[in-house]
Amino acid sequence: ETQALQSNPNIQNKLYCSFGSISLRAVSYSNSFLIGTIQNTGQIDRSNIQLNIVYTNSTTSLVLITPLIQTNSGYGFSVNAQNNFDKIMVITSCPSVYDQISSSSVTLK
Repeated sequence: ETQALQSNPNIQNKLYCSFGSISLRAVSYSNSFLIGTIQNTGQIDRSNIQLNIVYTNSTTSLVLITPLIQTNSGYGFSVNAQNNFDKIMVITSCPSVYDQISSSSVTLK
């Protein structure tokens, strides 16, 4: 079984991804900026994270977060955004490791 695990990249990726978890925290909107924290709540470090802002008119804005976010650490972000955002999503290279919040979860300041 160990050899099968080592030789099958799909199994390795699923195993790697099973230890991942990420969340958006304390997101607010003020003066055309979305501000918040991407928290790595999993058991593996994360990098190359995408912050995707989806607007009510179905357009999107994508921001790539490249710094490494270590386990149990957060990365503060501040990105320019229009006020008609519908949801904010954090996407990683693992399809099962993501988070999203709706506009109703964002504090307006």
